Amino acid sequence: MEGVDFKIVKATIEDDERINKFMEEAYIKHEPLSVSLGLNNAGWSEEDDEGPEILSEGVSLMAVALEGREFETGEILGLCLNGEMSSNDAEILARMAANCKDRKFAKIMAFLSRMDRDANIWGRFDVQRAMGIFVMAVDSRATGRGIGRALMERSRDVARAQGFPMLRVDCTSDFTARICGRLGMDCVHVQPYQLYTDDDGHTVFRPPDPHTHFRMFTQRLDSQQT
Repeated sequence: MEGVDFKIVKATIEDDERINKFMEEAYIKHEPLSVSLGLNNAGWSEEDDEGPEILSEGVSLMAVALEGREFETGEILGLCLNGEMSSNDAEILARMAANCKDRKFAKIMAFLSRMDRDANIWGRFDVQRAMGIFVMAVDSRATGRGIGRALMERSRDVARAQGFPMLRVDCTSDFTARICGRLGMDCVHVQPYQLYTDDDGHTVFRPPDPHTHFRMFTQRLDSQQT
């Protein structure tokens, strides 16, 4: 497959509008839980208004195209939306789920809250904070060219430089989980989607193959790790 020239840059609040447009095409239409529930762009935009706050942390990254024939110079090809995570996240996500107007979005928030509680990385690994990769997305026209891995490797470098003791990725997608495995991250929690049920015993999520499991990956960060 032909390569594509790109560079990785910091994503800022000034990029918020074009990041939202990128996510509509590259993330929301393909994210397995959203696809399973039929959650559209309107549902995300109405409920998830934390983009500017996350970008203000200064640790999110974009892959943008360099001059070439296939993409416009500066066009977003990939995104890692990163931010601080803490032991309070399960409670925060549960409140978000309870207050969501869009019940489909609420199901995703409730699920992520449950995964945080079940994995209990804070107690297991005695850490109080971590840098999380909340969103990892690559333009479908540019997949298979190493952009996702490059973004996640650079995100790990940023997390280490910022003094985070741990990097964490909650993978709803099998593709993201594969990258985490290749980067040497540890899979610390697995949830088969078919076994996650509501109060009536019905399976909540039925994503398309190969997205059969949620996987949480972590990696301890120090000056000796790569």
